[in-house]
Amino acid sequence: MDIILKILMILGILILAILGLILLILFIVLAAPITYKADASANEGDISAHVLVKWLLFIKVPLSFENKELKYSVKIFGIQIFPKAEKTVKSKTSEITENTDAQVIQKDESSGAGPAAGEKTVVSEEIKPETVDATADVKEKPAESVQKEVITEDVKTEAGETMKAESKTSEASGETINAKTSETSEEAVNVEKEKESIWVKLDKLVEKIKAVWGICEQEKEEVERFFKRKSTKYTFEVLKRDVLKLLNHIRPRKLTGDVEFGFDDPSTTGYALAALSAFYGLYCENLEISPDFSRKVLNGNLKLSGRIFLGYIVYIGLDIYLRKRVRMFIKNVIALKDITLENVDKIKNQFISGDTAEAEI
Repeated sequence: MDIILKILMILGILILAILGLILLILFIVLAAPITYKADASANEGDISAHVLVKWLLFIKVPLSFENKELKYSVKIFGIQIFPKAEKTVKSKTSEITENTDAQVIQKDESSGAGPAAGEKTVVSEEIKPETVDATADVKEKPAESVQKEVITEDVKTEAGETMKAESKTSEASGETINAKTSETSEEAVNVEKEKESIWVKLDKLVEKIKAVWGICEQEKEEVERFFKRKSTKYTFEVLKRDVLKLLNHIRPRKLTGDVEFGFDDPSTTGYALAALSAFYGLYCENLEISPDFSRKVLNGNLKLSGRIFLGYIVYIGLDIYLRKRVRMFIKNVIALKDITLENVDKIKNQFISGDTAEAEI
């Protein structure tokens, strides 16, 4: 009985240790801040920007925008994991060629023929067997002539093997090039399919919006009733409050620089200045804004930094989702994505049931 109790005690300690480790990791993930730094500059409309995001001291996400080109990457412990770095090592063709050449050289050295293949070919051209009659006996040939013919045959054999190896290398390189070409063509086809699918999705979305708009025009009373519901008003109030909290949390804590801007239309410049004035009070000490109502211009430099806590974002999300009226609103909005002229009555009945449930809250 004591042994069983000790085993249960050890298992309990292990379970508590694992749970404690999980809670510790969860706390670190939620409490560790995501820090970001950015600097941007503009010179006569030419914009360049650099952003660096850090999390948990070993995860970095650098981004840069220069010459109208966006570059980004994800690094863990300094190793880039996304997007995958392009390989700059030797190609398979060069590797196959080098391996084949090494095998030929090793074979020449092991055969003990002496000079290289090129020199052997010269010897085979210089040393020619003497012309004899067809009726002459082979035994009558001198020993040196027979030895020269043997050497010539060995040279021709090795030269033939070298040519075969080179032809195999060329065939392998051709297959590699064809494989790469086919892979490139397949990637191009996949990219075109992705583009086509995106455009098709956009077309479907536009058609869906038009259909919903047409139904809303036909069912104005139902639309007004939807926006007058308590759950709708309550949801908008909650979203407004929590979104403002979230924006205040993720806003830059430091912002310095100077900006000169202007548009072709002076009224547009005025509207932009009015929009910036709403946030100017937060950074007025270190930020200088100079509007130009006479011409289109964009010059200046900006530096900013801030931090974001995942725990606060999770808190905001739970605060929104755990409210029953908000969940009812989300359910009704999700139902609207499948609305058509055929199932309008079904959606109406769902809203009526929602009104009944809302009255009970």
